[in-house]
Amino acid sequence: MKRLVVMCIAALTVLGAPLSAHAMTMRQYHQLMKQHPDSAKLYILGVGEGLALANAALISKKRPNIFCVPNKLSLNIDNYTRILDSEYEEFRKAASEDVADSRTVSIVLYMGLVATFPCKK
Repeated sequence: MKRLVVMCIAALTVLGAPLSAHAMTMRQYHQLMKQHPDSAKLYILGVGEGLALANAALISKKRPNIFCVPNKLSLNIDNYTRILDSEYEEFRKAASEDVADSRTVSIVLYMGLVATFPCKK
């Protein structure tokens, strides 16, 4: 638990602002991964878990899911990171690197989860 607290403090310090004030861009994510990979992964995990929680809330209210993860799969930091990186590469193919780098981590991960785990209609 102590290590988690230290990593959270490090992430906040590296970002230089409260997380609620500014969403991390992909450019910032890549810089953070080079300098403090544990902090970057912790951020990704938080975003991923937030999206999963929002999805669960929709399910509990019998509303359409955002994405549909197979029952046998438990998402973790490695899944979220791979999905984020893969979706970022798709953005880079469709637009310039500058455009892809300006996207927020939350949007790229959201779109990656939707593309990776589409819901059957």
